[in-house]
Amino acid sequence: MKASQYFHPLFFAVYPVVFLFARHQGTINCADAVLPLLVCFFSAAAALVLFRLLSGDGIKASLSVTVLCFAMFAFGSFDSLLFAADGMHSGRTFWFPLLWFIANAAAVAMIMKSHGDNSKANGFLNFMALTMLIMSAGGILHTAIFSESAVRPAVSLQNGPEMLSEEEKQKLPDVFYLILDGYARQDTLQRLYDFDNSDFMAFLSQSGIYIASQSYANYPQTYLSLASSLNFTRLDSLAEKFSETNSVQPLVEMIQNNRLFETLKKWGYRTVAFSSGYSGTEIRNADSYISRSIPGREFLNTLINMTFLAALKLPFFDLSVSQADIHRERIRQTLQEIPELAFSEPVCVFAHIICPHPPFVFAADGKPLDQSERFTLFDGNDWGSDKKAYRRLYTDQLLYLNQLVKKTVADILKRPGRPKILVIQSDHGPGSKLDWQNIDQTDLKERFAILNAIYFSDGDYSRLYPEITPINTVRSVVNRITGEKLELLPDRSFFAPWIGRYRFVEITEKLH
Repeated sequence: MKASQYFHPLFFAVYPVVFLFARHQGTINCADAVLPLLVCFFSAAAALVLFRLLSGDGIKASLSVTVLCFAMFAFGSFDSLLFAADGMHSGRTFWFPLLWFIANAAAVAMIMKSHGDNSKANGFLNFMALTMLIMSAGGILHTAIFSESAVRPAVSLQNGPEMLSEEEKQKLPDVFYLILDGYARQDTLQRLYDFDNSDFMAFLSQSGIYIASQSYANYPQTYLSLASSLNFTRLDSLAEKFSETNSVQPLVEMIQNNRLFETLKKWGYRTVAFSSGYSGTEIRNADSYISRSIPGREFLNTLINMTFLAALKLPFFDLSVSQADIHRERIRQTLQEIPELAFSEPVCVFAHIICPHPPFVFAADGKPLDQSERFTLFDGNDWGSDKKAYRRLYTDQLLYLNQLVKKTVADILKRPGRPKILVIQSDHGPGSKLDWQNIDQTDLKERFAILNAIYFSDGDYSRLYPEITPINTVRSVVNRITGEKLELLPDRSFFAPWIGRYRFVEITEKLH
């Protein structure tokens, strides 16, 4: 029995994992791909053994398993193409998966019952698999060798003090930087969502927190926004260097090796980062990286959504429900654990909370929502066209998030010991009227108007102002801690399409 006849089914079983890793190389951690790779490989190996026993023919077994791999991983692409039109979601959850299952089961049955010579088909599939393997390996190696690093604009900063006394260390504030993804500014909620958020805003004000009531995001995408704010700089140099690409790798590099952490570490800070489930904002090289399990991370969720399993909506098996459960628990646990952190040195804590941004998983009272669609992080026109549904689900989720954040803020502010700096900020606004590729069809104020709330223990907000953007917010924080005199930059905002994300269009005047 030639082992080569089993090559193509084993390869096609792991190829989707390899393909997805190659596509997101530089943003996906290698460890996230290992478990799915092993599961796919050994599942295919077990299926080969089973079909070999049933048919008594290794080639038939190999062809059958390759058909099953196709059925499993090609389903998502065909499903998306077939049901891209609005209003066809009911068929998406029943008829097409059923027909897909019947068609592929019939193909396997025909292979198992065939009496002809299948060796040519087997050889052709081995040739295809080998070609795809060479192309994939070449692409991964090329990216690893020739990918260009991001160029951060120079910022003149002093080195930290050589030695701090215990008394001086106790005077350094703990820093908490919380990103509430897609949190709308109060006037946006009133204008577009018919929602009064004054109770939450009053809570922040009464807690002594300064609210920049006219703050706008510098950029409309999470990667762009956080790469700029965590490095307290604009991204003009990236626009010049990467304008012809769409890779997020330079942005992820800036987030992972950000200047805020780098600066505060020189002052004796311990950096702490929480797992977000969104690959590029998981700062694994922080001194303390508080991670969740691999289930619930972006890579695995994306892989699941490619498969036939994601379409199954059974009482005892629904992956979208499991994905939503993990997402809910991550949000709750992160906000609960932030105030409980205890270290002897001052800390700088960063947490990216993917909420109230889709997926919508919370009802207004915190109960789980029905997950009728696949679990994705899509926003704007990629989410769908039902704006009323988006706004209703968004405000319900925001109501519950407000409850969680209130408790987190109260617990942070009552922590004994060091002074505190707390920044609660959205990376961008929501996207009910966002068209990723059409600036004229986008409500720019909705997408750019953000929550930006800052707390200093001494209550001195004399250098803050209502229009302050995230870049200057972080510059103000760095100045307060280190005594630096970083100049505040002009508060400017730039639209960026999803495809061609470095082709910035300044929209500052359109917002004011």
